[in-house]
Amino acid sequence: MTMTAIGDLARTFVLRNHNTELKGRFDRLTDELSSGRIADLGAKVRGDWSVVAGMETSLKRLESFDMAVSEAASYTAGMQSALGAVASLSEDLGASLLVAGSGGSDLPAENVGRDALASFEGAVRALNVQAAGRSLFAGAAPDSPALSEPGDMLNDIRAAVGGATTAGAITTAVEAWFAPGGGFDAAYLGSATSAGPFAVGQGTTVGIDVTAEDGRLRDVLAGHAMATFLADGTLSDADEKVALAAYAGAHLLSADAELSKLRAEVGGAEAQIERAGTRNAAERTSLEIARTELVSADPFERASELEAVRTKLEMLYSLTVRSANLSLMEYMR
Repeated sequence: MTMTAIGDLARTFVLRNHNTELKGRFDRLTDELSSGRIADLGAKVRGDWSVVAGMETSLKRLESFDMAVSEAASYTAGMQSALGAVASLSEDLGASLLVAGSGGSDLPAENVGRDALASFEGAVRALNVQAAGRSLFAGAAPDSPALSEPGDMLNDIRAAVGGATTAGAITTAVEAWFAPGGGFDAAYLGSATSAGPFAVGQGTTVGIDVTAEDGRLRDVLAGHAMATFLADGTLSDADEKVALAAYAGAHLLSADAELSKLRAEVGGAEAQIERAGTRNAAERTSLEIARTELVSADPFERASELEAVRTKLEMLYSLTVRSANLSLMEYMR
């Protein structure tokens, strides 16, 4: 029978190597157990980092989409709020005009005209609203107000009306001023090009093609502007005032119906943005779960491995001590 012996120096070297290896495994398992992440991800993916890189790229892309969704949501919410303010002003003024235009009302047309002046100013200021320093109704000119000052606009409208003394002449001149090619074109300070679409998801964009020069907003402002002539002394005949109030009220009633359609369009864009945000959130959750499963260390598995390594270390220490205590006298006992 052949026996192989190992020298003392070689034995010490072997024991030291085992000790180093076990301590390394012990430290790695301790770190993985405390952090919950595997230490050697390269070994886990077998050197194929494309999976990890793909996940990280997708998550970064979703972050940019999140920013776009937030910006688009803020943009459309600001628009909806402004359009709601214009609609509220128009409804209130339209109701007062129809009452004053009924002919049998005790509501003086001059009072309604003064209300119309405040209402017109409020509508113009609502359309000049900004969100995060960006003008909402100026199209591709976010740094510019959408409309000129309401007082300047009314001065231009009065100049266009001139010496008209009838309700029909006033309404015709005002409608012409607000029509394409009229004075309103110069009062609109924004861009003829609509703001660019928002990229809110992979292959998903939402465009909001609404500016203050939209025909439906022109009609609403025209109704307000007509009513301001009830209070400026242009008309002296009471019947003409009643006729102007009735016409302006009917005009606003019709314009309000179209304004509701415009608000519905903006609402449709809001719904698209919300759906895109929901899809992005679901994709992000799925990616984060997959990434966690890829890089996480199973705590129960690591605890079992750690206990096994600890036991081996204790056995190694015991063997090392015994080996160190060996002597010829002990051997011959």
